[in-house]
Amino acid sequence: EIKGNLLTLLMAGEDTTAHTLTWIIYYLIQHPEIQEKLKEEADQILGSDSYLKEYAQHANFTYTEAVINEVMRLKPVAPIILIDPTQDIEIGGYQFKKGSKIVTITRKGAVSNDYFTNGKEFNPERWMKQSESKCPVHNIDAYMPFGAGPRFCPGKNLAILEMKMVLSTLTKNFILEKATPTTEIKEIMAFTMMASEYKIRLKKRP
Repeated sequence: EIKGNLLTLLMAGEDTTAHTLTWIIYYLIQHPEIQEKLKEEADQILGSDSYLKEYAQHANFTYTEAVINEVMRLKPVAPIILIDPTQDIEIGGYQFKKGSKIVTITRKGAVSNDYFTNGKEFNPERWMKQSESKCPVHNIDAYMPFGAGPRFCPGKNLAILEMKMVLSTLTKNFILEKATPTTEIKEIMAFTMMASEYKIRLKKRP
């Protein structure tokens, strides 16, 4: 039991969060205007501090969380989820027996225009309440980076907190610039969907 929990913490807790941060940085080095908004939010919330010191502050990072959600929508590190029905069921006119192995591709719905306005476009603003009119189609039922139902990932809140801490520290102290052409960065599907190796430059903010 201890071994199983350690494996869960390592593979499901550390690995997935690290790869999501890698994908977030991938988008930030392509969108300096988004990076600037993260910087402004970090400056406003952290003040003279160089990193997040008070737990209560993390709830104020609303734009940072919007960026996290948008990247997980486009680049979910778990784009494929395996499901075993506990009883005979029918889905979309297809019959599945109890114990069948169902492979669900979660990203397809998340990037569909049927569920999100301009579904393949990187637009963190769609997650901000004041921007709802700009993205009228916003069906979060099609967004499942942490799964759904009774198997919903229990580490969601910790993962979001960790990513807020890392991103606020980075944008508070550095400007992120690309060193590897983003066209060379590919998706690699292993235990999770990770980015191929790439390099960035960290330029210390004045």
